[in-house]
Amino acid sequence: ISSTLGVLGVLGVLVSLVYLSVQIKRHTQQMRSQAYLSIADSTRKLLMELREDPELLELLLRGNRDWHSLSAKEQCRYHLWNVDEAQLMETAFVLWQEQGISEAAYLEREGYYVSLLQMPGRTHWWNNYVQHLDDRFEARINDKLKGTGELDYPSFLEKFPMYKRPDDELGEQDADDQAAAAAD
Repeated sequence: ISSTLGVLGVLGVLVSLVYLSVQIKRHTQQMRSQAYLSIADSTRKLLMELREDPELLELLLRGNRDWHSLSAKEQCRYHLWNVDEAQLMETAFVLWQEQGISEAAYLEREGYYVSLLQMPGRTHWWNNYVQHLDDRFEARINDKLKGTGELDYPSFLEKFPMYKRPDDELGEQDADDQAAAAAD
């Protein structure tokens, strides 16, 4: 009888461990889903702001092309937008590092962000005004911009030609010049 009780006790412990393992896995999946939904919701809010404020969209397009073309007030607004977007990307990076979101979900966002940062105005902002970000995130993005990272991204206007303007002077030579400047 005591050996039967011992076996039943061991089986009870094993069943409890399996149950706990399943619950932990479900909880982890639920936390990842919540993290992903949070990032998606924040992205949606930023994009909604652009859809609802054509002046802001125009400001960002001008600022991306040339930081110095903006007035001091516009530079402040452009800076604040970029801080919001950088913090969103930093959050995605930290969640990816902590296995809160998948690598694919992060890398897709990173590719978009790096393509934006290749634009002259964004590059100027990143090189001169970015601060208070996770050191690992900042180092990774800097590596990508210098071309030392393992992934290669097209420029924003190559990836999204609908944002080109007839008077755009961002040609292949400008992209080459910017890549050389980032390497310095």
